[in-house]
Amino acid sequence: MSQSPNISIIVEGCIAGDRLYQKQLYELCHVRVMSVCMRYCSNYEEARDLFQESFIRIFSNLNSFKSEQGDLLAWVYTISRNVVFTHLSKQKFSFTELNDQYIDYKEDSQNEIISGQFSAIEKEIKQMPEGYRTILNLFVFEELSHDEIANILNISPSTSRSQLVRAREYLKKKLLPKPVSIKVN
Repeated sequence: MSQSPNISIIVEGCIAGDRLYQKQLYELCHVRVMSVCMRYCSNYEEARDLFQESFIRIFSNLNSFKSEQGDLLAWVYTISRNVVFTHLSKQKFSFTELNDQYIDYKEDSQNEIISGQFSAIEKEIKQMPEGYRTILNLFVFEELSHDEIANILNISPSTSRSQLVRAREYLKKKLLPKPVSIKVN
């Protein structure tokens, strides 16, 4: 995929150390970088640190970006994601192992969770326990397998599966309407 001439000029200007072009690159992709960081962080300060680390890596590695090999925003996204994954791999999460026989896992339950009002789902995802949120984000939004998640977080694939089930149950409990009981005299 070929980059527009403006992107190529911005990249060249950034490599040359021109602050104006660096600001343009920042303006072009800061929202995307911050959204990746916020998706996985439990607080704003942590996300801000990862955001800053992402831009340090972006600017440090810009000379390795080849416009003929892909889109700049995709490249920036990949760097940001790798920064977050490296951070996650160093964290210690508290997970409870479940045997596979206790997991009632259905592929289309993912679609049940995703459909509906996105803002309500997003709000509940941000409020769920960190372990649940991390697994859910990696599996649903990053489309990683349980083996890949286990590798990133230094956990077993079954722990990843059980945490995903718990995350989905958490969302269902928070988002599905509560049954109403009517008392008749």
